[in-house]
Amino acid sequence: MSLSEGQLAIILALTSLILSVVSLIVVAFLYRHYRAVNSKVTLLASALGSRTVKAYVKTVEAREERRERRRYLIVRLVYSGKLSKAELESLLLNAYGKLYGSSRSSTAGLKVMDLDERTGTATIRFKAPRKWEVLAALGAVENLSEGRVVVIPLRVSGTLRKAKEYVRRLTRSVK
Repeated sequence: MSLSEGQLAIILALTSLILSVVSLIVVAFLYRHYRAVNSKVTLLASALGSRTVKAYVKTVEAREERRERRRYLIVRLVYSGKLSKAELESLLLNAYGKLYGSSRSSTAGLKVMDLDERTGTATIRFKAPRKWEVLAALGAVENLSEGRVVVIPLRVSGTLRKAKEYVRRLTRSVK
């Protein structure tokens, strides 16, 4: 079934007419919303001149730029042989990376702050929102080290000073 040139011209004209009507409807709709948004933007721009609004905007921006809080995890280590801070940190990062991926492990901020080989305790720093992920990664350390290291979480502290104080009390009770 072939169409004649006249029929093709009519179809083309109707198609362009329909597209024109649709585009006019879209333009009318957008213009109506533009006017509503423009009036609100104008009102907001005039309000931004006031000191209280500027101060509020400044506090909101400062809140967004605030860094994540850190927490300190005190753990008991059960291990055979020797274990250094660097080895423990490497085991933790590898376990976290295996569970959550390397890009996520860089955002956890894992760092071994102290390692007392005599008592087998360590203090690990991490970012507060990653608490449960870090605790899950501690269980994976045993699998990575083939049973050579077992990490037992004892307590989470908000400050390094309190974490060290807890470790001191723990060592006094061990003696």
